[in-house]
Amino acid sequence: MISGGGNCVWSVAESPEIATYTLAAQLSCPTTSTHTMLLCLRSKSASDIVKAQTKMLRYKYWPVWFRPVVDGGLRQPAFLPDNIDVLSVYPSLRPPRPVLVGGVPHEGILFALGTIVYSEGGRSAREVYNEAVRYTITSIWPNTSSSEAVADAVTSFYYTSKATESLDTLVEQMSETFTDLLFTSCIWDAAADLASTSTSPDG
Repeated sequence: MISGGGNCVWSVAESPEIATYTLAAQLSCPTTSTHTMLLCLRSKSASDIVKAQTKMLRYKYWPVWFRPVVDGGLRQPAFLPDNIDVLSVYPSLRPPRPVLVGGVPHEGILFALGTIVYSEGGRSAREVYNEAVRYTITSIWPNTSSSEAVADAVTSFYYTSKATESLDTLVEQMSETFTDLLFTSCIWDAAADLASTSTSPDG
């Protein structure tokens, strides 16, 4: 398991229907009936669908609209029969096997550079900071979208005043933010879960 896990905020779609209806609207498909919407979506070319998906993204990567969904009860065999937090407490559903868990340095650098390159607020560090920092934190970190105090705390933890003065400093601090929020934290939690619910090779 490298660079992520099933518990990461970007790994499983909690409300996949929102992405479907948004995509349908981008493609001018009717949304009053799921049947006619599906027929319309199936009639579109792959090129049209990719272009419509691109318009749904900010900074070319976020939000991650199209992710695996829990399909238990919808088909057999299900790819993901239940939510990850539910499956994790039933180790009997997970046959014993060796697991290698890890990540690489600066996992978030691509996301940070993409944010800066595709930002619309201007080219200065301060303009990009004002446009992107708060948005990226509140769209990724749990509870920050509903709590100003938590968002302020997370922002001040990762960013210094120098981030508004230099794009080099901004991308460095933004990369660390993305690395922690999108990768390290969920990899750590997934490893801890595996350790608590799995047996050792000798046990």
